[in-house]
Amino acid sequence: MKFRWVPNSFGRSGIVATAESADSQPLFPELWLDYNIENFNQDRFAVACALTFGHHAGQRLAFGAAVSQGVAKSVESILPGPAVSVDPVVYEERAAAIGDTVLVLGKEESNRVLPNDLGHQRQIDLQILPSDQYSGGLLKMDRLSVSGNAWLHSPATNGGLAAWYPYLASAVLLSADLSASAIRIDAPELSDRGLGERLQAVLGTVGLNLLF
Repeated sequence: MKFRWVPNSFGRSGIVATAESADSQPLFPELWLDYNIENFNQDRFAVACALTFGHHAGQRLAFGAAVSQGVAKSVESILPGPAVSVDPVVYEERAAAIGDTVLVLGKEESNRVLPNDLGHQRQIDLQILPSDQYSGGLLKMDRLSVSGNAWLHSPATNGGLAAWYPYLASAVLLSADLSASAIRIDAPELSDRGLGERLQAVLGTVGLNLLF
């Protein structure tokens, strides 16, 4: 499966996936956010592509620019089959983006208040809103509400952590612009299930912690 990044298309940014002969065809081959992402990061882009479209890949995830070796190996660990690889790969490690903010990730509009007190780590309430109900984005001091089509990649019948993958991918794409060091999934129903060690490791290779 091939991927390209669209940095600004009428005020939105996103991923466009093109299936190859060994792939299954995604019903929706694009992941969009109504946000003009300025700080693009190739390694985080690869992670977002794998989270959203990796289960459709039959042979490879192909990019226009190289992914660093450590990130490529970690991404391959969450792909569905042992024969799926990342291409191309650069055999040197890149420094991960540095941030100091926790993104509290949610799938819908909420009025939660985050404790952003002096001396504590900053938190941003990141709301990825369904594009069939919302349009555009609104950034406040401690909240970003932005429309996206992550909901199209997360059917209601797909429960558990996998249902959060396209939302997590959206947060990874936004993380550099929002100076994030961690992403926390706001899902009480998952709190007693733990996190897959491989998924935590994948985000760790691009400088992000994954929290509940």
